[in-house]
Parts: sequence; C-alpha cells; structure tokens
Amino acid sequence: MRVILHTVNRNQATRKLITEDTLMCLERGRVLVQGIMTLVFVAVAYWVSLPIGLAMLAFMGVMKIQESFTDFCPSDLVLKLIGLKRKAQMQ
Repeated sequence: MRVILHTVNRNQATRKLITEDTLMCLERGRVLVQGIMTLVFVAVAYWVSLPIGLAMLAFMGVMKIQESFTDFCPSDLVLKLIGLKRKAQMQ
C-alpha cells in the first residue's frame, strides 16, 4: 500500500496521513450519492407525499438493478466531470 503525506497547514509542520484506501474514487462517490438520494426520497415520502416518495425510491431500486448488470450509473457522468476516477485507474 502506497502512503501519501498531505500537508494540512503549510505554516506548521502538521501532516495528515492519507492512504489510497481513504481517497475518494468513483465507486465510493456513487455509493455516497445513492445514500444521499435515499435519505432525500424518504424525507419526500414523509413530509411531502408518500406516493411520490415511494415512486422515487422504486425508480432508484430499478436503477440499482440496472447498475448491477451494466456497471453504469447515471451519477457516474457527474462524478467523472468533477474528477473522480475508477479505483482500478487510481492504482
């Protein structure tokens, strides 16, 4: 495992230890977006409209099934734009 030293504050000798396992990759970003979307859809179901919230959760479930077969998620397009790379490309 390669270790990267990252300077937190240049005025001080404070350094933060970051390993490759803690860096954000496309797969981790995808899981983060899906978790946030799940919480938002549950909030919509609770505070706005139960049928709309459940429909959005069902759509997300269909997209997760599609992702399991194709290894593609629509959020990948946005995550690639902000610079995230696949875990295999980072090593």
